[in-house]
Amino acid sequence: MKTYLLNQNGETIIKQINSKQIPRKISLSDKLEQRKKTIQQKQKPSLINLEKQKPAFINAEKQMDKTKLIKEIKKTENQILFGGNKAAKHKNVEDKQKHLFNKICQIVNVHGQPHGKHIPFDTLNDPHIISELFSLQDKLREAFPSDKLTSLHSTAIKKQSFPGVNIVRQIFKEMGYKLKPINISEGYLGSKKLLRREYIIKKI
Repeated sequence: MKTYLLNQNGETIIKQINSKQIPRKISLSDKLEQRKKTIQQKQKPSLINLEKQKPAFINAEKQMDKTKLIKEIKKTENQILFGGNKAAKHKNVEDKQKHLFNKICQIVNVHGQPHGKHIPFDTLNDPHIISELFSLQDKLREAFPSDKLTSLHSTAIKKQSFPGVNIVRQIFKEMGYKLKPINISEGYLGSKKLLRREYIIKKI
């Protein structure tokens, strides 16, 4: 309770009034200032809110960096793993090709450096030599492209006229050599000229 002196009709009256019952008068300037503060508070986030949000941004950036790092590690691992396997597989195929090529050279009596050596047609057409060559057919399919080389087809030995010539020519070509046919004269039998066919090995 508060005591107030009220001037009413020129008389002073003492009256006790509950302070809650008297509304506080707010001037227009006070109202405008209050409105301005309210608008500013809505537009600007508080420092407390910013401090609460800051760790979230930091955590998000850290999570992104971690995810990126994991992806890079996996990418590198795959390159090493599959790249290494691919290189090893390629080397393994090359080793098989060289090994089989050397075997074929031994079968047809080509020793040392193949370039410039001769292979008689009779050697490549010999049934025993043909049998030895085609005993390698399954292994040759693993090292050479069988879809491209007709001599590696399962019916080659039956359908081809000169299977021994074909298999040697095609494998030699895959290894960078070609067989050039030449005819060597061996004189005459009566009026008939005798010729012997051979193949000379040339680098491609």
